[in-house]
Amino acid sequence: MIRICLAGLSGSGKTTLGEMLAEELNIEHIQKSYKDVTKDEKDLLHMQKVVTKTYEKDFDKQVISMARGKNCVISTWLCAWFIKDATLRVWLNASRKERAIRLMKLKQKGRTFIQTYLNEKDVGNVKRWQKVYGMDLKDHSIFDIELNTENFTPQEMVEIISMIALARDKKKFA
Repeated sequence: MIRICLAGLSGSGKTTLGEMLAEELNIEHIQKSYKDVTKDEKDLLHMQKVVTKTYEKDFDKQVISMARGKNCVISTWLCAWFIKDATLRVWLNASRKERAIRLMKLKQKGRTFIQTYLNEKDVGNVKRWQKVYGMDLKDHSIFDIELNTENFTPQEMVEIISMIALARDKKKFA
Protein backbone atom coordinates (compact mmCIF):
# COMPACT_ATOMS: atom_id res chain seq x y z
CA MET A 1 0.00 0.00 0.00
CA ILE A 2 1.31 3.43 -0.92
CA ARG A 3 0.52 6.27 1.48
CA ILE A 4 2.45 9.46 0.90
CA CYS A 5 2.26 12.27 3.45
CA LEU A 6 3.01 15.80 2.26
CA ALA A 7 3.43 18.46 4.92
CA GLY A 8 4.67 22.02 4.94
CA LEU A 9 3.75 25.57 5.80
CA SER A 10 1.07 27.55 3.95
CA GLY A 11 1.99 28.08 0.31
CA SER A 12 4.71 25.43 0.28
CA GLY A 13 2.99 23.42 -2.46
CA LYS A 14 1.14 20.65 -0.58
CA THR A 15 -2.09 20.86 -2.55
CA THR A 16 -0.53 21.30 -5.98
CA LEU A 17 1.91 18.46 -5.45
CA GLY A 18 -0.72 16.25 -3.78
CA GLU A 19 -3.05 16.57 -6.75
CA MET A 20 -0.27 15.88 -9.25
CA LEU A 21 1.09 12.89 -7.32
CA ALA A 22 -2.34 11.34 -6.91
CA GLU A 23 -2.96 11.68 -10.63
CA GLU A 24 0.47 10.29 -11.53
CA LEU A 25 0.05 7.26 -9.26
CA ASN A 26 -3.67 6.90 -9.96
CA ILE A 27 -4.53 7.01 -6.26
CA GLU A 28 -6.75 9.18 -4.09
CA HIS A 29 -5.70 12.64 -2.90
CA ILE A 30 -6.84 13.41 0.63
CA GLN A 31 -6.81 17.03 1.61
CA LYS A 32 -8.77 18.36 4.54
CA SER A 33 -8.19 21.68 6.22
CA TYR A 34 -9.99 24.42 8.07
CA LYS A 35 -10.24 26.16 4.69
CA ASP A 36 -13.01 23.62 3.97
CA VAL A 37 -15.18 24.93 6.81
CA THR A 38 -14.47 28.67 6.71
CA LYS A 39 -15.64 31.31 4.28
CA ASP A 40 -12.45 33.37 3.88
CA GLU A 41 -8.93 33.97 5.19
CA LYS A 42 -10.06 36.21 8.07
CA ASP A 43 -12.60 33.61 9.19
CA LEU A 44 -9.87 30.95 9.00
CA LEU A 45 -7.51 32.98 11.19
CA HIS A 46 -10.31 33.58 13.71
CA MET A 47 -11.21 29.89 13.78
CA GLN A 48 -7.59 28.96 14.50
CA LYS A 49 -7.70 31.18 17.60
CA VAL A 50 -10.96 29.83 19.05
CA VAL A 51 -10.98 26.15 18.08
CA THR A 52 -11.15 23.74 21.01
CA LYS A 53 -8.77 20.84 21.61
CA THR A 54 -11.67 18.44 21.16
CA TYR A 55 -12.61 19.93 17.79
CA GLU A 56 -8.97 19.89 16.70
CA LYS A 57 -8.51 16.24 17.63
CA ASP A 58 -11.80 15.18 16.04
CA PHE A 59 -10.85 17.03 12.85
CA ASP A 60 -7.50 15.24 12.70
CA LYS A 61 -9.16 11.88 13.40
CA GLN A 62 -11.30 12.48 10.30
CA VAL A 63 -8.16 12.81 8.17
CA ILE A 64 -6.78 9.58 9.62
CA SER A 65 -10.08 7.82 8.95
CA MET A 66 -10.23 9.14 5.38
CA ALA A 67 -6.78 7.65 4.67
CA ARG A 68 -7.24 4.31 6.45
CA GLY A 69 -6.70 1.28 4.24
CA LYS A 70 -6.22 3.25 1.03
CA ASN A 71 -3.51 3.97 -1.46
CA CYS A 72 -3.41 7.73 -1.18
CA VAL A 73 -1.54 10.99 -1.03
CA ILE A 74 -2.40 13.00 2.08
CA SER A 75 -1.56 16.69 1.98
CA THR A 76 -2.24 18.24 5.37
CA TRP A 77 -0.07 20.01 7.90
CA LEU A 78 -0.09 17.13 10.41
CA CYS A 79 -0.53 14.00 8.31
CA ALA A 80 3.07 12.86 8.73
CA TRP A 81 2.64 12.67 12.48
CA PHE A 82 -0.69 10.84 12.40
CA ILE A 83 -0.43 8.38 9.51
CA LYS A 84 1.66 5.78 11.30
CA ASP A 85 2.14 3.40 8.35
CA ALA A 86 3.05 6.02 5.75
CA THR A 87 5.22 4.82 2.90
CA LEU A 88 6.89 8.19 2.67
CA ARG A 89 6.81 11.41 4.68
CA VAL A 90 7.83 14.55 2.78
CA TRP A 91 8.31 18.05 4.20
CA LEU A 92 7.96 20.80 1.60
CA ASN A 93 10.09 23.90 2.11
CA ALA A 94 9.75 27.28 0.46
CA SER A 95 10.93 30.68 1.60
CA ARG A 96 8.44 33.01 3.20
CA LYS A 97 8.84 35.36 0.22
CA GLU A 98 8.02 32.62 -2.29
CA ARG A 99 5.08 31.36 -0.24
CA ALA A 100 3.71 34.92 -0.11
CA ILE A 101 4.04 35.30 -3.88
CA ARG A 102 2.21 32.01 -4.45
CA LEU A 103 -0.59 32.93 -2.06
CA MET A 104 -0.98 36.44 -3.53
CA LYS A 105 -1.62 34.82 -6.93
CA LEU A 106 -3.89 32.09 -5.55
CA LYS A 107 -5.97 34.28 -3.27
CA GLN A 108 -5.71 37.46 -5.36
CA LYS A 109 -4.83 39.52 -2.29
CA GLY A 110 -2.18 42.19 -1.73
CA ARG A 111 1.28 41.68 -0.27
CA THR A 112 0.54 43.29 3.12
CA PHE A 113 -2.57 41.18 3.68
CA ILE A 114 -0.82 37.95 2.65
CA GLN A 115 2.27 38.61 4.78
CA THR A 116 0.08 39.26 7.83
CA TYR A 117 -2.02 36.21 6.98
CA LEU A 118 1.05 33.98 6.64
CA ASN A 119 2.53 35.17 9.90
CA GLU A 120 -0.68 34.72 11.86
CA LYS A 121 -1.49 31.36 10.29
CA ASP A 122 1.97 29.83 10.57
CA VAL A 123 2.72 31.12 14.08
CA GLY A 124 -0.81 30.31 15.24
CA ASN A 125 -0.67 26.74 13.94
CA VAL A 126 2.76 26.05 15.42
CA LYS A 127 1.66 27.34 18.85
CA ARG A 128 -1.74 25.60 18.72
CA TRP A 129 -0.34 22.20 17.83
CA GLN A 130 2.34 22.53 20.48
CA LYS A 131 -0.45 23.16 22.98
CA VAL A 132 -2.86 20.49 21.69
CA TYR A 133 -0.40 17.70 20.85
CA GLY A 134 2.91 18.75 22.33
CA MET A 135 4.49 18.55 18.88
CA ASP A 136 7.18 20.77 17.47
CA LEU A 137 6.51 21.49 13.80
CA LYS A 138 10.05 22.79 13.50
CA ASP A 139 11.41 19.30 14.25
CA HIS A 140 11.46 17.46 10.94
CA SER A 141 13.18 14.31 12.17
CA ILE A 142 10.12 12.18 11.33
CA PHE A 143 10.36 13.07 7.63
CA ASP A 144 12.06 10.81 5.13
CA ILE A 145 12.90 13.67 2.79
CA GLU A 146 12.60 17.44 2.57
CA LEU A 147 12.22 19.19 -0.75
CA ASN A 148 12.76 22.85 -1.44
CA THR A 149 9.83 23.56 -3.73
CA GLU A 150 11.64 26.57 -5.17
CA ASN A 151 14.44 24.37 -6.55
CA PHE A 152 12.32 21.82 -8.44
CA THR A 153 9.39 22.06 -10.79
CA PRO A 154 6.22 20.38 -9.60
CA GLN A 155 6.72 17.64 -12.21
CA GLU A 156 10.29 17.00 -11.02
CA MET A 157 9.01 16.65 -7.45
CA VAL A 158 6.31 14.23 -8.60
CA GLU A 159 8.99 12.11 -10.25
CA ILE A 160 11.30 12.20 -7.21
CA ILE A 161 8.57 11.34 -4.71
CA SER A 162 6.97 8.70 -6.94
CA MET A 163 10.29 6.96 -7.49
CA ILE A 164 11.06 6.80 -3.77
CA ALA A 165 7.53 5.76 -2.76
CA LEU A 166 7.35 3.02 -5.37
CA ALA A 167 10.81 1.71 -4.41
CA ARG A 168 9.80 1.62 -0.74
CA ASP A 169 6.51 -0.07 -1.53
CA LYS A 170 8.32 -2.85 -3.41
CA LYS A 171 10.64 -3.47 -0.45
CA LYS A 172 7.63 -4.33 1.73
CA PHE A 173 6.83 -7.28 -0.52
CA ALA A 174 10.35 -8.49 -1.27
